[in-house]
Amino acid sequence: MTTNDDNTSINNSSIIVSIPEETKEVITPVPWRSLFIVLLVFIADAFSFTTLAPYITEFVVDLGVVPDGDMKKIGYYAGLIGGSYYVTQFFSAMIWGWLSDRYGRKPILLIGAAGSCIASFLFGLSKSIYWAIVTRALFGLNGNLGVYKVYLGEISDKTNQAKVFSYFSVSFSLTSIVGPIIGGFLASPMKQYPALANILPARITSFFKYFPFILPNALMSLMNLLAFILAFLYLKETNRALLTKRENVDLEVHETDTPIELETEIEREEDVIQDNIADVDQQYEDNNESDLDKLQDNDNEEEFKQVPSSWREYLSKRLNLDNEIFKSRAPLSVALVYALLGFVNIIYVEIMPLFLVLKPEDGGLNFDLKQIGILNAVASVIVLFWTIFASPRIIKRLGPTRTLKMGKLNGISQSGVALVRSIGPIIGGSIFSWSLTTAIPFKMYIIFILMIIVYLVLLGIVLPLPNSLDSPKNVPEEETAGET
Repeated sequence: MTTNDDNTSINNSSIIVSIPEETKEVITPVPWRSLFIVLLVFIADAFSFTTLAPYITEFVVDLGVVPDGDMKKIGYYAGLIGGSYYVTQFFSAMIWGWLSDRYGRKPILLIGAAGSCIASFLFGLSKSIYWAIVTRALFGLNGNLGVYKVYLGEISDKTNQAKVFSYFSVSFSLTSIVGPIIGGFLASPMKQYPALANILPARITSFFKYFPFILPNALMSLMNLLAFILAFLYLKETNRALLTKRENVDLEVHETDTPIELETEIEREEDVIQDNIADVDQQYEDNNESDLDKLQDNDNEEEFKQVPSSWREYLSKRLNLDNEIFKSRAPLSVALVYALLGFVNIIYVEIMPLFLVLKPEDGGLNFDLKQIGILNAVASVIVLFWTIFASPRIIKRLGPTRTLKMGKLNGISQSGVALVRSIGPIIGGSIFSWSLTTAIPFKMYIIFILMIIVYLVLLGIVLPLPNSLDSPKNVPEEETAGET
C-alpha cells in the first residue's frame, strides 16, 4: 500500500515537473537564406538612395542649370531631383502592395531590383535636369518598402519576429553609413584623383570627365543586378494564397505523382513561416480561387475575402474608415507625428549638403565631396548607436506607444511619410536658396529655425497623448501568459 502511494506520489510529481517543460515556448529558427537574400535586395536598393547626398550639389552644377555655378541657387533644383523620388513612391507603394498580394512577393521584389538596376545606371548618365528628374522618379516607382516588411513578416513568427526585423533596421543603418562614403569618394573621380589621368586609358578618362557621376551609380547598378540574380535563383515565394493555388493546380495535374522539387523546397522554407504572418497575407489567405473551400469558422470571416480584383478595391480595404484608429484622436496623432518627423528629416538630409558646400563668406563650411561623405557616415554611426543602445532603454523606461503596432495605422503613416517626403525637398531647397538671395533676418538659418518650430509642434502633439497608450489593449490571455 505504501509502495503504491509512493509510486503515485512520484508519478504525480513527475507530471507537475513536466508541465513547464511542455508549455515552454520554443523559439523558431530564423530562415537565414531567405532573410539574407531579401536583405541583400533591400540593401542594394537603399544604397541607390544613400549615395546621392554627398555629391548632389556638384551634380546640379554639372547639369548646367545654375548660372556660373552659383551655389546659392542650387537648392531649387536639388529639391526637385530629391522630391521626384518620393512623388512616384507615394503613388506606387499601394499598387505594388496589391500586386504582391495578387501575383506574389518574389516577382514584385524582382521587378524592383531590376528597376533600381536600370534607374541607377541611367541616373549616372544624366546631362540635363529633365533626365535627372525622370530617372530619379524611376527609383520611386520601386515602392517596395512595404513588400520587404510583409516578406519579413511572412518568414517569421512571434518568437523570432523582433530579431528578424532588427536585421532590417541595422541593414538600413549600415547603408546610411557606407552609402555616403561610396558617393563621396567615387563621384567625380577625375576631379578628386587627377593622378588617374596618368594611369587610365584616354577613352576611360574622357568618359569619366563627361559622366563624372557614373561610377557610384554603376556600382549601385551592379549591386542591384547581383541582388536580382540571387533573388531569382534562391528567393522563395511566401504568399500563402498564391502557394495554395499552385499546390491545388499541381495536385489536379499530378494526382499520383510526388510533389515537384520546387514545391518541396518551398514547404521546407515554410516550416519556419509560422501562424503569425503579416496582416496583408492573413486577409487573403487560402481564398484566391473561387473554387477553393470556404474558410473555417471564425468571427472575422467577412474580412477574409478573395484577393481584390482591382487596386481600387485593395486601397479601400486597406483604408477601412470604420476601423477603430479613425474613431480616436490619439492614433491619428501618432501617424501625424511620424509624418512630421519624416518631413523634417528629409529636409535636413537635402539641406545639409547645400549648407556644407557654401563658402565661409556665405555662411557655409566649404566641404568637398569626401568630407561630406565622411560627415554623413559619422552621423549615421551615431544614429545607429542611439537606435541600438539608447532608444530601447528610453522606450522601456517611458513606455512604448501601443498604437504604433497597429497594422493599418502603420500603413497610413507610411503613406503620409511618403507624401511629405515628396514635398519636403522641394520646400526645403526652395526656402534655403531663397533665404540666401533675399535680405531677411537670419538668412540661410531660417530653414533651421522652421525645423525647430516643427519639432515644437511635434512636442505639442505628443505631450497630450494619454499614458494609457502604453498599455496593451484587449491582449488575449495566451499572449500575456508568456510575458509574466
